[in-house]
Order: sequence, then structure tokens, then C-alpha cells
Amino acid sequence: AVLPVPYEGTVSYGHGAAEGPRAILAASAQLEMYDEELDWRIDSVGLHTLAPVDCAGGSPEQVMERIHAAALGPLRDGKFLVTLGGEHSISYGVFTALKAVRGRPFSLLQIDAHGDLRQSYEGTPHSHACIMARAHDLGLPFVQVGIRAVCQEERDFLRATGLEANVFWAHAIAERDDAWMDEAVERLGEEVYVTVDLDGLDPTLMPATGTPVPGGLGWYPTLRLLRRVAARRRI
Repeated sequence: AVLPVPYEGTVSYGHGAAEGPRAILAASAQLEMYDEELDWRIDSVGLHTLAPVDCAGGSPEQVMERIHAAALGPLRDGKFLVTLGGEHSISYGVFTALKAVRGRPFSLLQIDAHGDLRQSYEGTPHSHACIMARAHDLGLPFVQVGIRAVCQEERDFLRATGLEANVFWAHAIAERDDAWMDEAVERLGEEVYVTVDLDGLDPTLMPATGTPVPGGLGWYPTLRLLRRVAARRRI
């Protein structure tokens, strides 16, 4: 089940994130349903696109409540939910819905250029710059991959909580072979929610993101990481 969430209420630099879900869905019609690596049609499992969440008007907190409500139905039905943003803050509504349905926490794999660990940014704790701080508030352990832009507040938080051990800095993994991927998987729990900010990829691959940062992950290394997670954990 694919949930479009066209929200960009707290963007702080480049705009256009609200157009992301529509653009992705439009482009998806040009993709082959047959996958040469898997040797089968990916639509054979069944794909359904839900109505977009209404993100017009209201505070960030109210939008998070709407996202939560929209995610509850498919999650209660046992669907594999893919949420398309929009800015990264939208993940909070899905985190709370999934935790409510499961009744227990889960771990997070975050692919991102930024730490997103500020307690508040530009007047709201539900900024795109705060999503992983909110995940921490929810008791969700996380592993961060591709990080290459944090503020002093975020670094201090990582050190004070001992969470820096779960950060795979972009500059560090660029100098290594793929062994770091095994380390990242080992730090994840048995059940994993994957949250991807597109600026986690190198901007030569994803130039249209609102906050591009040089030096991100490549396409095939990202796929290799996701394959290892899928092989050893439940996504």
C-alpha cells in the first residue's frame, strides 16, 4: 500500500517537496514491472495507491495526526506500507501509527545526509530537522547511514546518549569496503523500518532535493545495503 503525503510545511531551503509523491507516481508508470534481478513481475504481489493525505492548512502537529490516521488502516490490515513524501517530518505520523498497531517498538534504518536530531527548529519540534529526535522520544532505536551534516547540538546529543556508535558517517564509509554494511545491520533490531531522505544519496544522483550535500551514497551501494538488511532482518 502506497501512501502519498504531499507535505512541505517546514522546509528551510529548496522547495517543491510537496510535488514529490505525484512526480514519483507519474514516473512509476514508465518503469518495467518485470525485474531482471528477481526474474518476476513486482506487481504480482499486489500494489495499491491510497488517496493522498490532506496536508493543506493546520499546524505541523495537526498534519502529523492526519498522517497517523491515514496510516492506521493499511497497517491494521497487515499491509506493507510505503509512504512517499514530502519532507522528512512526515515519518512521525507513520512511526506513531506503526507503534500503536504493533504495540511494541521497532528499530529504524535512516539513510540521510543530515542527523535530524534537533529538539526544535524554526519554531516547531516537528520540523524536518527534528524527525530522529522525535523517534528517540518514541523509544525507537536507530542506525544512521550517510550522515555528513550535523550541528553541534546534534553531535552533543549523540555523544551524551551513546548513539554515535550507531552513526555511519559518509566520510568514513567512503574509505571502506562494504564490511561497514554488516556492522550497520548488526546494530539494528530484528524488525526494521527503513526511512530514506533522498539527500542521503549523492546529489549527482538526486540533485532536486531541498538540501543537497556532496558526498552521499551511490545507487548500487544503497541497494547492497538494503539487500543485506532484507536478508537478515524483517523490514
